[in-house]
Amino acid sequence: MPPLLARVFHLNRLGIWLLEVMLGLLLLIGAYHLLREALCDRTAALLTAHGLCFVYFGYAAIYDIAISFDPFAYAALVSAMWSRRSVVIAVCVLAGAFTDERFVLATGVVLLWHGWRATGGQGLPGLRVLLLRPAPLALAAGVLAYGGLRLALITAFGLQTHTAAVGLECLRYHLLNEHLPLGLLTSLETYWLLLGAGVLTLLLARRWRELGLLLLALTPVVTAALIVFDPTRSLAYLTPATLLGAALARPALPLRAARQLAMVVWLGALLLPSYILSQKLVSAGSWSHSALGVAQKVAHLVGRH
Repeated sequence: MPPLLARVFHLNRLGIWLLEVMLGLLLLIGAYHLLREALCDRTAALLTAHGLCFVYFGYAAIYDIAISFDPFAYAALVSAMWSRRSVVIAVCVLAGAFTDERFVLATGVVLLWHGWRATGGQGLPGLRVLLLRPAPLALAAGVLAYGGLRLALITAFGLQTHTAAVGLECLRYHLLNEHLPLGLLTSLETYWLLLGAGVLTLLLARRWRELGLLLLALTPVVTAALIVFDPTRSLAYLTPATLLGAALARPALPLRAARQLAMVVWLGALLLPSYILSQKLVSAGSWSHSALGVAQKVAHLVGRH
């Protein structure tokens, strides 16, 4: 999808990067509104939304000088959760899936978010409400449209998905090099606390059906992340699940506790060094060094164009 946009609008490398920056701003605005809905508090929502600037899901829009197109998929994922319009949801799914196939694996979390919203924030609904509402049907339509179009492109032009760096060999490589803990840390950093709070809330309340639905939605993303060489980018697709975790935990938390949790998440994301695990651990530097590095690279791109 992004290469098509670049071709249609005659965007060079710098133009694509600027478009990614704008999508990053859209992502942060959408995340703030989602977190405000989940946490029922502007202060906690602002802290956790701002903290996304310091984890890969958020800073990829600024740091992605190599143009991996991740910000397109991440922004589409947040937009599919944020919007209540069926057409917008379906278009976001289609655009996100054509950017990165891993997007499809994360639609289960989007489905649960819209189910939670349908209950008025009272938890995850039964299958009837979860599946037979406009938002879930729009998600299914987007996934089916992607599958049909992708199959048509494969049949007509032989366009295959690259699978050279996917498989159990990747898992073996990560196990031998003890990469899995680093992959977990570099993907969500302290945002794991939000997801953990949601899981713990369901456990303590013995809401086994809801816990099963949540774990089922997480499984495809986690499984895919284990069999690729870039677990940081793959596990970043769990970021929407951290928003859902916050939403599930909020009724059990007093306002003060919710704000304290948001402060811990924000401060941890700010202070932890940013790394990307892709076969080897690549430092994105501290937030200040990252900003300086990006500024230098942008200046280089401007100079070339």
